[in-house]
Amino acid sequence: MLDFVASSHRRAVSFLILCGLLLFLPGFFTIPPIDRDEARFAQAAKQMVESGDYVDIRFQDVVRYKKPVGIYWLQAAAVKTASALGLSGAPLRIWVYRLPSLGGAIGAVLLTYWAALAFVARRGAVLAALMICASVVLGVEARLAKTDAALLFTAVAVMGAMARFYLPWQRGENAPLRWTTPAIFWTAMAASILLKGPLILMFVGLAIAVLWAVDRDAAWLKRARALWGVPLLLVLVLPWFIAIFWRSGWDFFTNSVGSDMLSKISAQESHGAPPGYYLLLLWVTFWPGVVLTAMAVPAIWRARREPATQFLLAWLVPSWVVFEAVFTKLPHYVLPLYPAIAILTAGVMERQALARSAWMARGSAWWFVIPLLGSIIAVVGAVMLMRQPAFLAWPFIAAGLIFGLVAWWLYDSDHAERSLLNALVAAFMLAIVVYSVVLPSLTPVFPSAEVARALRRVSCVSPKSAAAGYTEPSLVFMAGTSTLLTDGAGAAEFLNQGNCRFAIVDRSMERNFAQRAEAIGLRYNMAARVEGYNYSQGRIIAISIFRSEGTEWVSLLSTSQPVISIVVPVRNEADNIGPLIEEIAQALDGRWDYEIVYVNDGSTDMTSDRLTTIMGRRDNLRQIRHARSCGQSAAVRSGVRAAQGTIVATLDGDGQNDPAFLPDLITALEQDDHVGLVAAQRVGRKDTGFKKLQSRVANKVRNAILRDGTRDTGCGLKAFRRDVFLDLPYFDGLHRFLPALVRRDGYKIAYVDVIDRPRRSGVSNYGFFDRLWIGIMDLCGVWWLLRRKKTTPDGTEVKLAR
Repeated sequence: MLDFVASSHRRAVSFLILCGLLLFLPGFFTIPPIDRDEARFAQAAKQMVESGDYVDIRFQDVVRYKKPVGIYWLQAAAVKTASALGLSGAPLRIWVYRLPSLGGAIGAVLLTYWAALAFVARRGAVLAALMICASVVLGVEARLAKTDAALLFTAVAVMGAMARFYLPWQRGENAPLRWTTPAIFWTAMAASILLKGPLILMFVGLAIAVLWAVDRDAAWLKRARALWGVPLLLVLVLPWFIAIFWRSGWDFFTNSVGSDMLSKISAQESHGAPPGYYLLLLWVTFWPGVVLTAMAVPAIWRARREPATQFLLAWLVPSWVVFEAVFTKLPHYVLPLYPAIAILTAGVMERQALARSAWMARGSAWWFVIPLLGSIIAVVGAVMLMRQPAFLAWPFIAAGLIFGLVAWWLYDSDHAERSLLNALVAAFMLAIVVYSVVLPSLTPVFPSAEVARALRRVSCVSPKSAAAGYTEPSLVFMAGTSTLLTDGAGAAEFLNQGNCRFAIVDRSMERNFAQRAEAIGLRYNMAARVEGYNYSQGRIIAISIFRSEGTEWVSLLSTSQPVISIVVPVRNEADNIGPLIEEIAQALDGRWDYEIVYVNDGSTDMTSDRLTTIMGRRDNLRQIRHARSCGQSAAVRSGVRAAQGTIVATLDGDGQNDPAFLPDLITALEQDDHVGLVAAQRVGRKDTGFKKLQSRVANKVRNAILRDGTRDTGCGLKAFRRDVFLDLPYFDGLHRFLPALVRRDGYKIAYVDVIDRPRRSGVSNYGFFDRLWIGIMDLCGVWWLLRRKKTTPDGTEVKLAR
């Protein structure tokens, strides 16, 4: 396979992108926000989008001046782009903020390939890039909305360009260097400074100092063209630094350099560890490539005087020594040095110079040990926290162990490449187990997600919340920027200030909350209780959500009760069921607790079987079955009567209604208690010209008679309150007259324009004459109902005085 991949740059790049997506995407969309750094970065970027202020960096009202603005700009751009493309709720989706990290990780893999080409042949460059791609630490950083994956991208660009200054000079090549390489060097340097401050200057400065000490000459630096490169760097970097200085004075520089950087050097910050920590951790963080690196060390030492090895060691060793000497140590700090390790290892593999001693070859068992240990830890963690053994992960665990075992068995100096490829597959299986299966299922570890899910059940408009005792950044991100972080007494005071307020109180603050509530005469109820584990503080927590009396709330005490019911009437739509359910899930997952109620209206095809199969995979999918076809209105009514949600949304089962518009309809209904129905109105219809004509005529006639103000009642996309619908008089054809009847009962109607789509498969169940005569009769009946409407008087029960 490597022969095919390395036969051209296009194939190599395509293969590396595919590997990056396979290794980084498991769990990318489903893992909730991680405390603490990820949630802080995402919340600060979210506030930039909310405020429109792209200079200052804040977490709520507190300045966040530890890092420059680069990552916040990237995350804010991702949110703005996702929103512009029509992604509903983009600012609340943590995976949108992770996109810069995903792009940085894949970009770093590609740039490792590019940088390695200065040292090894294309085949070796692919191997070096694969080692970086599969490394455990990059897999973690690619899934976190932080700076480190993007920093790796810029660091590899800088050092790869610098290698192209140094190596031709060492070989005595005098050909002029193209301007693109210096441009990459200085632009990447500027980007790195905007991401993480002057750290890149340490990598570059120490490497230059070591090379100058060894060569006693630094003439190669002229190739960097600093005469125009330095001004370019300043033009890119200085505007924001000037703007933040204008805004904050010296506060940013005091916080970023003094409070953040210097505290890591001294013993003022946590996460301390002795020297040698990173070397020991390398066996896990750089797995699976570390197995080959260990066997390459003797050959690297022998080649230390060669220019290529000399440059890579200058990139790696001095900065590594600094990181080992610094008091504060986190696994990702040394990530920008890993590409040098990967290229050194690939160079030794290319020369087939890996160590052949039997005792070192036995170390290849590490390819099997890590999947074994990782799988055991994942399953044991699931059992301890969820009381279930994560059976879904077991096939992937088995596959990972098999490929790790094959990598071990295959290894010798002539099969190192094949072993690495098998270990790569084992890493992929391990990523599925950990990131895609186990982590998203550990709901007790993500209490903020459970609290936010609870708050989404609120019936009132613009709910406000205060948190006492549990003040993790992820809660602010998921519950809203305005969330007040306070103590128990403050939460009680907050709850006393009006309706539609909620107090999120950890049990450590409950007594304080209750005492203050009693002192001020606050009457309140507990709406929900969330139990979990706060991994930031290493303790079990129990969080109560209190509401003041009179605040509307959908009961949370039965967590199986959905808030939203999606009703889909179908007849002979087997081929449309699977794709439509996936689209509904994509539109609603993470926003509301919901159920999907399919009403099978006497289908004679495979509709029932398809629904039954999918119900085995989706707990929130239900099927209501009519023994014979009763029509769309009867099917909708059966679905609404069976629905458990207080809000019901309907859409046709043929795929012409796009579920992506469901959040817009539901949100419009939630925002105004006086709105009883939100109706979608199609633009750009995909029906035949004759169908468009008959619909246009029918809508105009209906509107002229009923005066319901609706342009298009034929669109199946609607959202309404369940009790409002069930109070309507039922008749066959009801679904086409909902706006007029809901308005008759005193509710407002809201409208949302939607894009129509062509039917995916199958044929329509209705014809022209089916609708014409029945529609005329229904129209007359609804006109009569509107004319006979009388105001229902309010009744008061009279009780005997006792």
